[in-house]
Amino acid sequence: DACLVSRKKLHLIGVTALFVAAKYEETWAPPLSDLRICCNYAFSEDDITRMEREILNRINFNLCIPAPIHFLRRYSKAGHSDGLTHTIAKFLIEMT
Repeated sequence: DACLVSRKKLHLIGVTALFVAAKYEETWAPPLSDLRICCNYAFSEDDITRMEREILNRINFNLCIPAPIHFLRRYSKAGHSDGLTHTIAKFLIEMT
């Protein structure tokens, strides 16, 4: 679906998408106050959290597809694998 989006709303979507990505990828997500500084206080913390809920609801909280590397990390940790074993297993996953 194509729709018109205002520049301000697009800016809010971009800042919020950055926040969601940071929460997903980073160990420590930046505080909302830091994101507000990046957008020159154009949006409140409530605006960003509302848009975060909207984005996550629109994608049904489906942030990624399961990949073999995710399972390998979990199994390596559960099995207390050493670095060499994990690296060889990772290489085999990448080759298949």
